[in-house]
Amino acid sequence: MPFTRAVVRFKVGIPDKRVRDMDNLIASCIPLLNAIKRIIIKDDNLRSIKLEYSWFESPREPKTVIEVDPLPSPLKRRPRQGAH
Repeated sequence: MPFTRAVVRFKVGIPDKRVRDMDNLIASCIPLLNAIKRIIIKDDNLRSIKLEYSWFESPREPKTVIEVDPLPSPLKRRPRQGAH
């Protein structure tokens, strides 16, 4: 059963010393997020998912590690007593 709320961490392994733009690394993760949507996570709307991105050196071996952990349900706000 897919998670209703989750944190998804993308850890991108960089195979060489070239300088990379973080926004391009994030964009490269979009197809991966779409692949796990509805299988591991129910939806990827802003209230259901928290995304984290990082990179690490991975000499001669490009790879992306994906970690998914459940997030607790948000607390429901109770109406203030005495509020009019």
